[in-house]
Amino acid sequence: MSNKASFFEIPLVVVTGVSAMVLSRTHGTGLQPYGADSAQYIEHLTRMETLEFWRDPGLSTLQFLALADGAFPPLLHLLTLMLGPLIGSSAQEVLWTGLLWLLLLAISVAVVVSSVAASRQAGVAAFCGVMLIPALHGAACRYYYDLPMTALLWAATAVACFGLTRRPLRYGVLAGLFLFAANLVKWTALPFGLIMIAAVSLGQLVEGSSHQSRGWRNSLLGALVAVSVMSCGSLLFIKAMGPNDSFTAMLGEIGTTAAHGGPAGVDSASAQGVLAGVFARFEAPTAARLAFYPSRLLASIYSPLLLAPVLLLLGVWWRSGRRGWTLVAAVLLGQWLFLLVRVPPLDDRFLLTAAPALVIPAAIGWVSLQARLRMVTAALVLVAGFAVGLDFHFRDSPALRSVAPTLDRPERLGEILRWGLADSVDQRGWARRSSQADDRAPLREALWAQLRHCRAQHFRLAADDPLVGDAGDVYWLRYRTLYAHLKEGEVKRTVPPICNEVPAGDTQLALSGYPRGAKPVRPRCIAAEQGWGLERSIELPGLKRGVAVWSLNGGQVCAALATELDAAESSLDSPQQ
Repeated sequence: MSNKASFFEIPLVVVTGVSAMVLSRTHGTGLQPYGADSAQYIEHLTRMETLEFWRDPGLSTLQFLALADGAFPPLLHLLTLMLGPLIGSSAQEVLWTGLLWLLLLAISVAVVVSSVAASRQAGVAAFCGVMLIPALHGAACRYYYDLPMTALLWAATAVACFGLTRRPLRYGVLAGLFLFAANLVKWTALPFGLIMIAAVSLGQLVEGSSHQSRGWRNSLLGALVAVSVMSCGSLLFIKAMGPNDSFTAMLGEIGTTAAHGGPAGVDSASAQGVLAGVFARFEAPTAARLAFYPSRLLASIYSPLLLAPVLLLLGVWWRSGRRGWTLVAAVLLGQWLFLLVRVPPLDDRFLLTAAPALVIPAAIGWVSLQARLRMVTAALVLVAGFAVGLDFHFRDSPALRSVAPTLDRPERLGEILRWGLADSVDQRGWARRSSQADDRAPLREALWAQLRHCRAQHFRLAADDPLVGDAGDVYWLRYRTLYAHLKEGEVKRTVPPICNEVPAGDTQLALSGYPRGAKPVRPRCIAAEQGWGLERSIELPGLKRGVAVWSLNGGQVCAALATELDAAESSLDSPQQ
């Protein structure tokens, strides 16, 4: 195989193989349940709420943004909804968009490496390396914020590496817009983005031909422009959203909270307050904090089998001149120190942004090898990458199922040094196929096919009451009712908390799960109210429980409801457990 042929063929093989794994996984298994209350539907519910606000003609742009800005900023949902006419808007249909974000991330890192090493071959190697990182294509199987945020941050870094030394104003503005976009996907991009842009300028200063070179001055000017654009946009957005915005919600997630959701004394209406919120309340490093992120980098980001050749290539890179070492060190150490002193060590999704940085020196080290060694090493990395990916997405391996580490129980060495990839903590970011719970999507649709016939305007449901899932279904039912209204033309229904009163005169019903063979019991809250009675029970095929439908004063709210689920049962491929 010629070098010219392999230059195009190997990336094509990698893209095809990784795409096949991701698309097969999302098509075959659907949504990946995690947490409680059908948490896997939270983002899809938020996306439908964003669409509902967008369609409201009575809202101004500012009012729309204020409503769409919730626990997270709205940009991811807006971008996904723009693709709706082409790909659809259901939870299953949008899963594959994670593959687009993975491609953007791989292209961005490739541009960074090509700029740093002045080698297109190194850039192609970096592209393939990022595509093969198992945690990244594991995250691409879900609709969540971390992978898009990471892709946009590295896109900003790519723009900075490529153009700041030549056209600092033009590329500084473009890099700042990418940073701002990353913030509007997830606010943890703010500290990481500052670190990455600073790393680009620091690299130009340390590794440039002269400390007084025009290139370094341009790079510094461009970095200041990028930070200014990002800061102005972010501050304006935060100020416009008011006190109950996604930024203060993020502060509450990464530190001690005050009454308004962020650390005590933080005023997010000013630049000083924003920086204080992000960098306040540093924690003293502990053994658990020091061990958590390196151990998860090995166990649940790269896997020992894939990290081994990466580390060997890092050794080659170190001996061959260490080109780009300042950028790599600043990104890795800067982000790790921020996580070490600011973020509780309980979530390895925070490592996704730093993970591609290891590919940079590995790719540069790879091109410094002799031609035959390059071919052998590339083959080894490809085999290791696809072996880990296929095992992660398709192989049933109980021995690799991860026990989530905690502050009181760090991972043991034997739980880390396993050749395959482990789940992310609590399966929040990615999960092995063998340990993934079944979302039971066909059964959910079979239940909805019954409930949609009910004339109720409100479905009252306890958040933790399992109907189809094993840990509550409130977010699924809220998503499904809103999707039916917006995309299927049905009347609008709401799913208020079961203890909330509904407007007088509105038709309502209550739902509760019950073990098959047992007598349904009225759920809490409505048990104390007068006039509630059992209207009907729906047995769920393949599950050892059913759904009880309760209505007021003997009203036949579900009189039109089909009496049997035989047709739905026959459509299921296999019994659900």
